[in-house]
Amino acid sequence: MESKPTEDLSSSLSAASVKVLVYDHGEQPDNSQIMLSVADGSSRTFHVPEMRNYMFMPTSCGLVLLVDDTDSLQTSLWNPQTGEKIALPAMEKALPDQSYVIGLHELPATHPDSHLPPTKITINGMAAVQGKFYFHKSRDVVGVLSFARDPEPHFEMAEFDAPMPSFVSHLPQKVIMPYLMESSGELFLVCLFFHGCTLEHVAEVNAYRMDFAKKEWCKVTDIGDKAFLLGPGSFAASCSAMEHGLKRGCVYFAYDFLGDSNDYHIFDLAEGTRELARPTQDMPVLSCKPFWLVPVVP
Repeated sequence: MESKPTEDLSSSLSAASVKVLVYDHGEQPDNSQIMLSVADGSSRTFHVPEMRNYMFMPTSCGLVLLVDDTDSLQTSLWNPQTGEKIALPAMEKALPDQSYVIGLHELPATHPDSHLPPTKITINGMAAVQGKFYFHKSRDVVGVLSFARDPEPHFEMAEFDAPMPSFVSHLPQKVIMPYLMESSGELFLVCLFFHGCTLEHVAEVNAYRMDFAKKEWCKVTDIGDKAFLLGPGSFAASCSAMEHGLKRGCVYFAYDFLGDSNDYHIFDLAEGTRELARPTQDMPVLSCKPFWLVPVVP
């Protein structure tokens, strides 16, 4: 496989404008990245400095959050298609793996819990829809974060009940892996259901749209010309299937829990079928889980 410089990566992603699955392998600072196009199965190898000298986290809008892996902890947003970086304020301390930091919310003095010390809320997955951030505060409660400007900029937090969907299983125990995401300006939930207590086999995959009037998740089997991409770190993105050469109405899932394969799954929501796909070439030992790199949303 031929290695390509960083500028070739930018031009390739810009020209192709497709969703790619990235396999990062090797030991820093000599690691390299194999970019797999799930549309046609082609792959190319790159040496990307931004993925060699930084801690990074891809986002559903295409930009990649970079944190300098030194004492400076300088952060920036990187556009893989153009190579442009937007500097962000330096962080005071390193982020935990696969985490979000939104801010602090001070309870009013009249709140019954205002006398209690601050408590940390762990957010494993979040979706931004219509200027608000949605996350699962608990299994059956959806939290809402927003930023208001009247009378002055301030942080607001709310919540509402929305029971987590379930599925019929012959086993008394089952595991649900939920993914929150935005698609066409609406809030969606994709659930991967597992029999028993293991994550070795996906028993069922369903998609749900939030009905805000009823405050409930409504199952959908037709998502139009959309494809949903799921990955590690609660990553979830939506894209046009036709524009990017993907299968419409399908969920692409790339997350190997056991770490012993490079396969990815394709679930057809309407037909209820599934397909297992893999790179046509052998992959070296990976340094992290494969992740999606998507075109930047204008």
